[in-house]
Amino acid sequence: MTLSEKDFSAPDPVWRRTANVSRAFFAHCLAEARSRSAARDFDVALQWCSVAAWAASGKGWFGELSSAELEAELLHAAQQLPVPSRKSAAAGRPRWLHVMSEAYATLGHTNLCRRWIQFDPTVTHDVLLLNQRSETPANLEAAVQQAGGRCVVLDAAAPPMERAAALRQYAWENADVVVLHTHPDEVAATVAFGVAGGPPVVFMNHADHVFWVGCSVADLVLEIRMSGHLWTKQHRGVAGSEILPIPLVAAGGHAPDLPERKALRRSLGIPDEAVVLLTVGSPAKYAPMPGLDFVAAAREILQANPGTYLVAVGPRDIGDWAAAKLATNGRVLAVGYQRETTRFCNAADLYIEGFPLGSLTALLEAGEAGLPCVLAPGVPPFICDSLSLAACPQGTDVPDYVQKVTGLIRAAAARAASGRELQQTIRSQHCGAGWLARLEEIKRLIPVRHQVSPDFKPFGVVPGMCDWFLKCLASKSAPPTVSALAERLFAEAWRRTGVNPQVTLALWTELYRLAGEQNESSGAAAAQMLEQLNQRIKGCGESNRTLDAIRDAIRQGRNATARRLLYRRLAAHPGCLLEATWLRPLAKAHLGAAWSRRLKGGFRSRAVVL
Repeated sequence: MTLSEKDFSAPDPVWRRTANVSRAFFAHCLAEARSRSAARDFDVALQWCSVAAWAASGKGWFGELSSAELEAELLHAAQQLPVPSRKSAAAGRPRWLHVMSEAYATLGHTNLCRRWIQFDPTVTHDVLLLNQRSETPANLEAAVQQAGGRCVVLDAAAPPMERAAALRQYAWENADVVVLHTHPDEVAATVAFGVAGGPPVVFMNHADHVFWVGCSVADLVLEIRMSGHLWTKQHRGVAGSEILPIPLVAAGGHAPDLPERKALRRSLGIPDEAVVLLTVGSPAKYAPMPGLDFVAAAREILQANPGTYLVAVGPRDIGDWAAAKLATNGRVLAVGYQRETTRFCNAADLYIEGFPLGSLTALLEAGEAGLPCVLAPGVPPFICDSLSLAACPQGTDVPDYVQKVTGLIRAAAARAASGRELQQTIRSQHCGAGWLARLEEIKRLIPVRHQVSPDFKPFGVVPGMCDWFLKCLASKSAPPTVSALAERLFAEAWRRTGVNPQVTLALWTELYRLAGEQNESSGAAAAQMLEQLNQRIKGCGESNRTLDAIRDAIRQGRNATARRLLYRRLAAHPGCLLEATWLRPLAKAHLGAAWSRRLKGGFRSRAVVL
């Protein structure tokens, strides 16, 4: 399927102006990076590049998925680092290095990396973490140890050039192949591999619907689905792209009489004979858009099917979800974040994809567990697609989606057959021998020697698509003002760069022009407005810096230092005692990591009674 203008409405003039302001911010960050690079202050130059990428990969997107100009700055910095000696070819198993910005215990890209390591015993796997500000997940460390490898954690507080140099040295001296599982705004990895030679670099495109950095150093891009493959070629300007499905663990079959199934249903107040729908995703993915309101569609489905319940893992029982629960006599159950979703799959009968944004890994795991799935109306990559999902019914629009879900609710035999077929297809591509066979095919496509490709040519998405996604990210909010956009970006620049950037009057005036906003103040009044903005930026930026310093101190075991920083912050801003952002590190600094985890687990266990 080719994504084109026909898939989206015409550009939205309001959100077009927002995208233009975001593009101007991106250009400002690049100008700052070039200025610092010219002064040979490469660390701050890289930090400005990371701010630009951070903005472009999130709410500051302006329709492009990569930037040759940004990566040119990173490649220039790469030339400043020493080139180490390459490791000698050795007999025995090859050694692969998986590079991550930060790893988590449960989230998708870490699970992908961990399962890759577990599934491929023909390789010794190392993991290097560039920016780990929390404890390294125990399950990832165990997988690396079982594979005979090492888990290397760099100092997240070290300057980016230092971390890039350490990564380059480790890779050149130890790795036969490098696999990047990095965050979209990670710049150190591109600097590390921004010179030819060394091990070939494979980029795992786990965030395929957003802007990311790394096109210039990827010898091969691996995609998790077809839409990502198309976007890499059409919009990132990278030709070398292959699909490697998300690896999944083959679990047991879907058995309606499992004791665990009945126990979970009863804990949630669901009768044994009820038809249970399941959906999984972060709350933001369900925020309604014009014509795409998942909660409203769910209410319609349940009202038409009185014996049916919906369990939503991720969203909490507040707002629209609480209203839907009331309107359906308690049959919409939003249970919040859950560390393990397999038990919910075992308790359900049908998985329905959320919208306007889908959650691919969750959907695949449900299908692997034997649940039939109904795909959401919409266009990939914003909703789910995979080679293994080709036979799944998909709504062409919301009424058709409601009709397809209702049809499967009322047809138990068709539901069971669809679940078995989907499970078999997913297992053949995402599990065991099928996944390994595809990985072996890809291994033969990896070049022997790393090359740099600075001449990739990105091509932005159509404006309507960009505007639509910005509206998704904003949820129910109106387009942000120039002041709000400036405050958000410059506060992050304070946090990342270590310098004290301010919005200049010239930039301020240009942003208002692009936004088409009224800025009637002039002279002293305009200067006062700008001064107030810069003061807010300073306050937020200093807060972010302090929080990072506290987290670094806790991670390094310097709890006394963390407590001093916290007390100083709380003395100046007592209101922080009411914010979870500050209470979490406060608990860790006093209780230690182990006790804070127990406390967190205790609170979480109250969310759903099991």
